[in-house]
Amino acid sequence: MEEVNYKPIDNNIKLEISADLIEAFISISLPRNEPWPDTDYIINLLNSNGISSTILKDEVTRIINEKIHSTPVCVARGVKMIPSVDGWIEYLYKKQEKEFDPADMDAVDHKNRSRIKTVSKGDRIIRLHPAVSGKDGISVTGEVITSGNAIDIKMPSGINTAVDPEDSSYLLATENGAVVPVNETRIDVVPLLEIQGNVDYSVGNIDFTGSIILRGDILSGFTVKCTGSIQVYGIIEDAEVYSGGDIYAHGCAGGQRGIIRAGGSITISYAVNSKMQAGKDIIAADYLINCISHADGSIIVTKKKGMIAGGTSVAFSGIEANTIGNSSGLKTIVSAGFSAELRQQLTLIDSEQTKNIHDLGHINQALKKISRISMIKKQLPATIANQAKDLIKMKERIEEQINKVLEKQVTVLDTLSDIKNASIRVNGIIYPGVVINFPDIQKLIKDEVKKSILKIENGILKIDPVK
Repeated sequence: MEEVNYKPIDNNIKLEISADLIEAFISISLPRNEPWPDTDYIINLLNSNGISSTILKDEVTRIINEKIHSTPVCVARGVKMIPSVDGWIEYLYKKQEKEFDPADMDAVDHKNRSRIKTVSKGDRIIRLHPAVSGKDGISVTGEVITSGNAIDIKMPSGINTAVDPEDSSYLLATENGAVVPVNETRIDVVPLLEIQGNVDYSVGNIDFTGSIILRGDILSGFTVKCTGSIQVYGIIEDAEVYSGGDIYAHGCAGGQRGIIRAGGSITISYAVNSKMQAGKDIIAADYLINCISHADGSIIVTKKKGMIAGGTSVAFSGIEANTIGNSSGLKTIVSAGFSAELRQQLTLIDSEQTKNIHDLGHINQALKKISRISMIKKQLPATIANQAKDLIKMKERIEEQINKVLEKQVTVLDTLSDIKNASIRVNGIIYPGVVINFPDIQKLIKDEVKKSILKIENGILKIDPVK
């Protein structure tokens, strides 16, 4: 029995209350020949300790009659609380299989293994489990133990999906394709394009609405675009690759013209001389050499060599690697706390707000002119009066929009200024010559830093050992 409350309530009587507050126990330890208390005495003791309506009088009497010594016996029992359960989504399309690992291509079944999850028309892709209301409990002291409010959720919707007409708790795929969960309220099934060879002159550039599985390489000079995810079993050379979802590739060997951009994450074994930008994370198993990498999540290079050497690596949440820089002093810049996506959002917000304020100024000028006319004429012409009403409605809408945009602006600025969780972690060595960047703080590493985490605290760069 786990206790949360234990105390002597008499020289020879102890009271214990269970962790869930549902049961109370007493144990009596009397010296030899000491007379036993009666039932009423025990009940009065329990009452004086807040236990009354839940007392098991028969058990109290049994302790006295059987003279149960030094053994806890339950003498009060409330009602156990049954907690409410929020509604939740069960994702049925997730198969129990080994995921595509760009770092271990030899172990991949190229014919059957894919990280992109595909479904067929009519497949059930999710099941919505409704909220279940619980039942309040009662503690041994008679207090209500609330079960909480069960929160229901709505069935997600999306492209090429529909509620199962036979059972509305299921969502169906209405077309063959790849499952792309956008957020908690939207899940799409997008077409899937599978290419057995390379993207070269025999295939040409690709611009596809959906997801792509590519069994070969993307050769230099070619462009691949898709709205879903891209899985490349070979190498992305000096090519342009754009994905609305995630990008998985064995390796990247870029150049001057190439760029790899994902709305989601980029997962690779290695990259050399590549430009990469991810809306979420960049995860490299082996190394990033002379790359320009920008992630609005994290950059993680911790398998195998786990090396970042040369180039510029920028992440909003943080960077983790086994080794940063190298012994020859290759110029390497790593930055945490910077977000390209958020700064782009801020630029767009600023532009939108500038337009709103400009439009509001024009409306105010027009209303002033109408006001002057009304001062001259006792009664405005109907056309001008109607125009004034329309202008006032437009003004109210724009003022409301200005307030909404201002709220968005404040949210983005707060996020950009919040770098308390941004960090750079090295599990091995940061070599001399590496430049460490945080917003408003820059440090050139002059001596080796081993097994440390670098972060900002109270405006100061701290270097603490990895625990």
